[in-house]
Amino acid sequence: AAAAAAAEAAAKDAERQKDAEKMFDGENHGQVPDAKARISMLTAKLLDVKAKSIQFEAEISDVNAALDIEGLDKGFFAAVQLREWRVAHAERMKVVFRKALADATKAKGDWKIWEKRTEEREEGEDEDFAALRAKVVGELKALIAARDEADDKAQAVAKELEDMGPEDPEPEGPKDYKADDYRRKPEGPDELDGSVVEMYHSFGFESVKRNNLAYLADDVIIFTVGNMTQILNLETHEQTYLPGIDGRGVGMVMVHPTREYFAVGEKGTNPNVYMYEYPSLRLVRVLSGGTEEVYSCGRFSPDGSKLATVGNYPDFMITIWDWDKESIVLRSKAFSQEVYDVSFSPTFPGYLYTSGTGHIRFWKMASTFTGLKLQGDIGRVGNVDL
Repeated sequence: AAAAAAAEAAAKDAERQKDAEKMFDGENHGQVPDAKARISMLTAKLLDVKAKSIQFEAEISDVNAALDIEGLDKGFFAAVQLREWRVAHAERMKVVFRKALADATKAKGDWKIWEKRTEEREEGEDEDFAALRAKVVGELKALIAARDEADDKAQAVAKELEDMGPEDPEPEGPKDYKADDYRRKPEGPDELDGSVVEMYHSFGFESVKRNNLAYLADDVIIFTVGNMTQILNLETHEQTYLPGIDGRGVGMVMVHPTREYFAVGEKGTNPNVYMYEYPSLRLVRVLSGGTEEVYSCGRFSPDGSKLATVGNYPDFMITIWDWDKESIVLRSKAFSQEVYDVSFSPTFPGYLYTSGTGHIRFWKMASTFTGLKLQGDIGRVGNVDL
């Protein structure tokens, strides 16, 4: 084994010697014939990798800062989710960062090789050319060896990343629920359980609530009033009531593009979004962790695969859900004041907007070095490209 390893090392050394001689003697060793252009390309690559490394460090700092500011001891949901993000992603991100550094080292090695190759040979006119050639070839060979070592490290880390499996494995949640399992229980002897009374008829409609009326079918509408989600048949005038589960009222209701489902975002302490099947009214999904006290608005994506919700005071968080998997895809602070509406672009996938008190904001689901992020720009007349 030792002899085989020594033979392999000798073969590599001979190959590097040959490559170094070719470089010095003028044969192109890269895709770009012009050595100066090659240097420019490699320099740009090096700067790009360095920028990505800096971006990664900044994002990790943001996570750590958020954890420190919010405080896990307060039980604030955003801090808990950040902690879970760190547990799930910290090791993977360390590996990604090591790969970025290895790539940077390799790019820097390429840059040094081509810089050495393009040095003015006229400087050695007064020296012994054979000695000069041997010296430069030796330096080139050393640089090639360093580059190869960096390349081996990058490939090893890439293999480690591959062995780690999918970046975001999604556990399968339960597919059927009983509303009573989630219903808020009385907080004391002075509060009656909701089961002791039954809704007889409602004459109300919350006309001051935005987006509070939608079609479930051509002759059926749905809206919220108080602690009820109400379904009204326009032909028969039959009314169906779904009482709130979290106990403090209903914040918003939104119908799926297929009209086969609808989402109810409630009010309470860390309220949920409940997904119902229509017309069976069977509870099929429960989305948790989107806001602290109340959902103010929501909207499905045109293809129905995603749901965007916005929380009201005190957090004003926008959350993008893969509702079928009951998982949060992205979330961000929507604004510092009330948000009235959220909507996906009907023509540009991954784009959406929010609007509210004194503002409109345009959002993009953007791919970054560490994954998908939600990036928002405040709309200013004449300053936003459409």
